[in-house]
Amino acid sequence: MKIRYLETAKPGLVWMKRYFQTQPQLDQASAFENFEKAKLLLKQHPQAGEQFEDLSEVREIHITHSAFSVLYTCIDDTIFI
Repeated sequence: MKIRYLETAKPGLVWMKRYFQTQPQLDQASAFENFEKAKLLLKQHPQAGEQFEDLSEVREIHITHSAFSVLYTCIDDTIFI
């Protein structure tokens, strides 16, 4: 499985990075490491996330030790975030 970022993901990723930069008491490195771990998990187990609300094709996986999550969908061999 490969991961592709949709244009709509950019603002959320920028906001997440800015959030951790403005909150020095939080561990930014750990949060982004956990983001990478979540992506690796998705590559190995694309259905690992839970269904997002009532959208059957959209799933959500939480980023460990953070208040953030990733919304994604799978089409063929690609995970779209």
